[in-house]
Amino acid sequence: MLGMPSANRAGVVVQFDGGGHISLCVPFAEETISGLELLQRSGLNIANDGGAVCRIESQGCDFPVEPCFCQCDLSTPGCRFWAYSIRVAGRWRSSGAGASQRRVADGDIDGWRWPGGPPAVEPTIEELCDPLRLAPLFPDITTTCDALSLSMPFQGDDNADASARARVRRVGAEWPDDYTAARPVEGQVTVQWAGLLAGDYEVELQLADPDGVNASSSWLLTTTVGTVADLSIEPASPYVQKEVAFADTSRGIEPITRTWRFGDGSAVQHGERVVHAYSTSGPYTVTLTVASSCGEAVARRPVAVRSFRLIFPRLYSLVTLPYPFEVDD
Repeated sequence: MLGMPSANRAGVVVQFDGGGHISLCVPFAEETISGLELLQRSGLNIANDGGAVCRIESQGCDFPVEPCFCQCDLSTPGCRFWAYSIRVAGRWRSSGAGASQRRVADGDIDGWRWPGGPPAVEPTIEELCDPLRLAPLFPDITTTCDALSLSMPFQGDDNADASARARVRRVGAEWPDDYTAARPVEGQVTVQWAGLLAGDYEVELQLADPDGVNASSSWLLTTTVGTVADLSIEPASPYVQKEVAFADTSRGIEPITRTWRFGDGSAVQHGERVVHAYSTSGPYTVTLTVASSCGEAVARRPVAVRSFRLIFPRLYSLVTLPYPFEVDD
């Protein structure tokens, strides 16, 4: 409820076919909520028919396009459906009531499993709602002039069987065959690469803990090592004698100085944003040189400066002028 403090919290564990699962901590302000409301507030994409849960994320029956129990008529052996369990005294038990009838209080944990049975994961509410696991919710990337460090909170690996691996490539290059392996240490996964050239990079991180609270997940992130110079031009195809706006859009380590050369022999300019007008038409090359704590980086962009072309309807002639000109018809 909006405007109310979230004094209570409950857990949701969803296990999919094949063993992958999602573990979530859900805050709520009321004294109790239903098991169905808990699942709905988890942020997962679900489909339900009244109190029956038909689909969670992409698994299950897509009600109302399909019947809610499209893979089970409740009399066929081996039918597949979302089974609902509750955590009682540290063990999973089948709920005696449906999710819409069950009342969830502070500290409770609900479980869902496709195609039936209780989840294989056995977390505590403290593990599910551990602040170190819940924030920042995604990997944190730190870069320097020639190195990249990737870290992520990873809690709940009580039996030390979790694993992590990562690999990095420059954007547009092929992925390397080998991964860099890492193990969670004191609730944190950290992977580092050194000796990298300045540029844009993609990082793939894979985490696996089949019986842990974090489950298994993979991430693909993009970052910049060092300083990569870049610029924007507005308008992209300007006219002569009209001001053109140039902006520094460099990525990575912040530039300290910026030097602009417009390719027409005019004086250089400095700054994050500058304007310039070309006196004659033609193709030019704009050069931005930035300097940061990592050294210099250069970006070049072509710009085609157009002359004005005016058609005089009464004379049926075409006139090309190297400067702005207005004609009253």
